[in-house]
Amino acid sequence: AGKQLAVSSQEEEQKKTLQGKAAASKRDRTEPSAGEEMGGEAKRMRSGEEAPMILFSNNVDEGKKKRYAEIVRKLGGCVAPENDSDFTHFVVPEFKRTQNMLIALAAGRAVVGLEWLECCQKAGGFLDATIKDHLLQDRKAE
Repeated sequence: AGKQLAVSSQEEEQKKTLQGKAAASKRDRTEPSAGEEMGGEAKRMRSGEEAPMILFSNNVDEGKKKRYAEIVRKLGGCVAPENDSDFTHFVVPEFKRTQNMLIALAAGRAVVGLEWLECCQKAGGFLDATIKDHLLQDRKAE
């Protein structure tokens, strides 16, 4: 009975955490950002948001990966180690159906191209990756 109580307490905590994240996610989609420009253009992340955790595809060559990782760090983000499932953005050079791609899609993570990081660098901060211009599309299948 004690073990059952501990498990249900953990489940309750997980539910509360997920409900809080869902509410925050809904707010993020509905509230305009301070960096949002007229006409729905680039929208920057708000200062209170968690720093993005970027996972690079294994298809990004090492030289580019180092250069883009430096951009991520300068903007205040983190680079996730390979096979880490705690990432917020999956950065790929092109759309390929790999294990990490499927994990990112199933988990609802933003899948973006290298160009997104270039745009973030120009803007001086992380841009909202959910804007259609930044989300990577599978042009062959669409």
